[in-house]
Amino acid sequence: MARAIVQAITSNEVLGRATTFIRILAVLLIPLSAVLGGWIIDQVGSVSMVFTVLGCFIVFVALAFLRSLLAHVERYLPQAPPSSGREQTVPSP
Repeated sequence: MARAIVQAITSNEVLGRATTFIRILAVLLIPLSAVLGGWIIDQVGSVSMVFTVLGCFIVFVALAFLRSLLAHVERYLPQAPPSSGREQTVPSP
């Protein structure tokens, strides 16, 4: 769904750049999150406590998302043109 939102709100001229930026950002954050997670676990000393806090944080973010504009993004996207009512069929060989 995130790709569909990006495709819908980004102009065709910069769609490739926007998609590439998002993918590179996601890939580059993987090692950073691993190092940060290891450091936090070393500081806290309890893996289960860190995972419990992260689980609560994820639930909080999901609940906050339900109240955000992105939860109802279809309201802000341009409407698709109405179909002509005729379906195009491909002739069978």
